[in-house]
Amino acid sequence: MKDICIITGGSSGIGFESAKLLGKDYYIIIASRNEEKLKKAVLELRKMQIECEYQILDISNEDSILKFIDNIKDKKNIKVLIHAAGTSPHMANYKKIIDSNAIGSVILNKEILKIMNNGIIINVSSMSAYLTPSFILPKRKYKLAFLNIKKLKNKLYKRTKLFPKKVRSGVAYGISKNFLTWFSIAFAVKAIEKNVRIISVSPGNFETPMGNLEIEEGKKFIEKSILKRVGNPKEIATLFKNLIDFDNSYLTGIDIKCDGGVYSYNVNKKIIKIIKNN
Repeated sequence: MKDICIITGGSSGIGFESAKLLGKDYYIIIASRNEEKLKKAVLELRKMQIECEYQILDISNEDSILKFIDNIKDKKNIKVLIHAAGTSPHMANYKKIIDSNAIGSVILNKEILKIMNNGIIINVSSMSAYLTPSFILPKRKYKLAFLNIKKLKNKLYKRTKLFPKKVRSGVAYGISKNFLTWFSIAFAVKAIEKNVRIISVSPGNFETPMGNLEIEEGKKFIEKSILKRVGNPKEIATLFKNLIDFDNSYLTGIDIKCDGGVYSYNVNKKIIKIIKNN
């Protein structure tokens, strides 16, 4: 049997494109909470001669995560986890966003590491991890991910509630994604004990169902980027494939921005203005 690649959020968008590309080399397990979408995705993958299956997973629910792990724990050769599942500001309230993007990601990473050896975990973050103002971010509390996960959740809730209700979902999203990049780097130190590399990737605006929900906000970032366009999911799936490749096995404990130059454009405004005028 082929080595196994697990993709959360694998029934659509970035996750599904990754399944199509990596299915040439791996047995694919896609996971999300919507069983109907999972069934349709598996049928499409099998039409492409990709060996695959699906599992139900609600990344915002600890019991669901533990059940998911229990369902796959006896499978051999789990080598890749692409954790693309997440919740955006247009999808849920601030608590659900923190539960999914931050707390659920910690639990999933820790549990999957118990059944992995010699592999890689890629956590999908967001350029929001970098564009959220630093005064919003409770970075001193992030270490609770390794000390008391329930206390971490309460601290992230508490920080988000300091802001007006109408912006709490956006604040929670920025905090959760900034936390995820921090956690991925920190957890890489633990994961290497099992020869597992951990990398986070921070995408910009992509043509996905989640991306379409954020289209109006996304237009602002597209205008203030180097490429001036949204990304195609195939582009980031190709990045994942390259990161997984053994030839890149020296990479771990880092975050990689794949945002069309949004971050670079915004932090180097003065330099860019000089370049454009000369």
